[in-house]
Amino acid sequence: MSTKYIFLGLIWTCSFVSAQVSIDRATVNMDQFTIRESPKLITNDKVLLTGEKLLYKIFSMSDPVRKKVVSAIGYVSLRNESDSIVFQHRLKLKDGKSVGAYFIPGTLKTGKYHLIAYTNFSLNNTKAPYAKSPIYLINPFKKTPLIMDKEEKGITEVKTSIERDTISVKRKYDEVAGLETDKKVYKPREKVKLIFKNMNKVNKSSVLSVRKVAPINVYSEEEINEPFNNEQTNFFVPEIRGEIISGYIQTSRPDKSIKDKVISLTISGDNTIFKLAKTNSKGHFFFVVPEDYTKANSIFQVHEEDRDDYSLEVNTVVFRQKKEDKKTPVILDATIKNWLEKRSIQLQIENAYYDTKKTIAEKKKETTPFFELQGKNYVLSEYNHFPTMKEVFVEIIENVGIRKRKEGEKFVMITTGTDKDRSLFSKMDPLILIDGVLIQNAKELVDYDPKKVESIRIVNESYRYGPKIYSGIIAVSTKKGDFKPILNGEYIKEVELQGITPYKKIYTPDYTDKKLDRIPDYRVQLFWDPEFILDSESKTVNFYTSDVPGKYEIKLSGYTNDGVYINSTNYFIVE
Repeated sequence: MSTKYIFLGLIWTCSFVSAQVSIDRATVNMDQFTIRESPKLITNDKVLLTGEKLLYKIFSMSDPVRKKVVSAIGYVSLRNESDSIVFQHRLKLKDGKSVGAYFIPGTLKTGKYHLIAYTNFSLNNTKAPYAKSPIYLINPFKKTPLIMDKEEKGITEVKTSIERDTISVKRKYDEVAGLETDKKVYKPREKVKLIFKNMNKVNKSSVLSVRKVAPINVYSEEEINEPFNNEQTNFFVPEIRGEIISGYIQTSRPDKSIKDKVISLTISGDNTIFKLAKTNSKGHFFFVVPEDYTKANSIFQVHEEDRDDYSLEVNTVVFRQKKEDKKTPVILDATIKNWLEKRSIQLQIENAYYDTKKTIAEKKKETTPFFELQGKNYVLSEYNHFPTMKEVFVEIIENVGIRKRKEGEKFVMITTGTDKDRSLFSKMDPLILIDGVLIQNAKELVDYDPKKVESIRIVNESYRYGPKIYSGIIAVSTKKGDFKPILNGEYIKEVELQGITPYKKIYTPDYTDKKLDRIPDYRVQLFWDPEFILDSESKTVNFYTSDVPGKYEIKLSGYTNDGVYINSTNYFIVE
C-alpha cells in the first residue's frame, strides 16, 4: 500500500476566531509573546480629490531588541468618522512591509476620513495597536454642508496657501540623504534626473514619491489618538504562516458531537485551493491559508456521513475602532474655487485616457493541486464523446467503477496493491472534486454534463490528506472552471472571501516614445516607488514631468528598524 500523507497544521485551539482572530487571554501563556508589533503608514498625500489614487505603504514594526517580524498578513482600511469602512485591503507582508493603492470614486462625499493599518497580532499592543492617518477627500461634484459659524471648534477648513505655491525652492534633509536634481526648473514632459547622495543612514526599503505641491492648506485641530481599549481580555492570534479563516458548527441533536468533525474549504479561482480541518471541542474550526488568491467565492462543508445533522457558520467579524463622538465637518473656502475647478477638469481628462495608460498588476504565485501531477489525466476531447458521465467512466476511465447502494450510487476505486490493501480500503470513499469543490453526493458527478468537462484526473491509490484517508482521488476540471455545487442543507455554505489585494504600479510614461505626443498628461503624481531600494551610497533615478506646471516635492521617507520616521525632501519647478 502506498499512502500519501499531507498534514494541515493548526496553530492554536481557540474559543472564537474571526477575520481578526481573538481568544480569551486566560487560555494563552503571554510569557511566550515577548514581541510586540506596531504598524506604521506612509501615504502619497493627505488631501486628495475623487478621481485620484490614494497610495500607501504599511510597515509592521516589531520589538527593536529582537527585530523579528511575526505577521504574514496586514490590513489597511479607509473609514469615515462613523467607522464605516470605505475599503479594506488584505495584504501579504514581506519582511513586515506591503503596499497598496485605491482609486477614489465619485460616490464619496467631501470629508475627513482615516486610513487605518494593523495586523491581527498588533492589536495586542495596547499602546500602539494600529496606525491612523487622517485623509481629507474633496468631491468637487457634491455640495458640502454649509457651516455658518467658521469659528466653531472641530471644523476643518481647506484654504489657498500662497506659501505652498511659491516659486522659491526649499530643501529639507534631516541628515538622512541628499536629494539633488540636474536642474531646478523643467519644461513639461522633460526628463528629470534625480541623484541620491550620502544614503548610508537610510533604511534599505523606503518610499520615493514625487508629487505636485497643492496650493492649499488644511486647518484642523490636532488629533489625539486614544489607546485601543482591549481591556486585556482578548488575545489576537498572529497570522504567522498566512491568513486564518475560521468558523463553527452546531447541531440540535444531543446525541451528536461537534468535536473532531472534518470541515472542507474550497477557494475557487485560477488556482483552486482545497483544505481540510477538524473542529475542536467547541465546534470551532480554523484554516491557515498561505497561498495567494484574490477576491473569490469559497465553499465550506461538513465532510461527514451525518452532515445533514449539522449547521455551519463562517466568522466574518472585522476589527472596529472606537467611534468618534464628535464629527469634524470639512468646509471648502472660496479661495480654492479656481484651483479646484481646474484640477477636477484635469482629472476627468486624465481618467478618460485610462485605457491607454494601464498598469500591470503584480503576478500571483501559481499554486498546484495538493496531489500535484500524480495518477493519470484523461482529456475528454481526445476520446469519443459520450452523452453521460456513466458512459464516460465505463468506456474511458480505468480503475474506477460506479456501484448502486441503498443510499444511492457511489464511486469505487479499483485500488492497486495486495489483497490485504484492497480489503482495507475497499470500504473507503474516494475524494471527489469538481474544480476543487468537494462532492459528497456521487449523484452530482453522475448527473453532470460531460460536454462541460475538460479533463478527469484519477489517482488510483490510497491517499491521506489532513485528517482523512481516501481510497483514491477523482479530480474533474471543467472547461470554464465555474462549477457550482448544489447548496442544499445547512452543512454547506458559499462565502465570498476577500483574498489578497493585488497592487498595480502607477503609470510612468517614457517620452522617448513618440506615440505619446498626442495623449494629454495631467499627472500630479510623477513618480511613486514604495519599495525603493537604497543599495549603494549614490544612485540615480529618471522620470518625466507632466503637462501640469507648478512646484513639485521629492520625498524619500521610511522607518528605521527602531520605528523612527526618517525623511529627506527637495523641490523643483515645472513651468
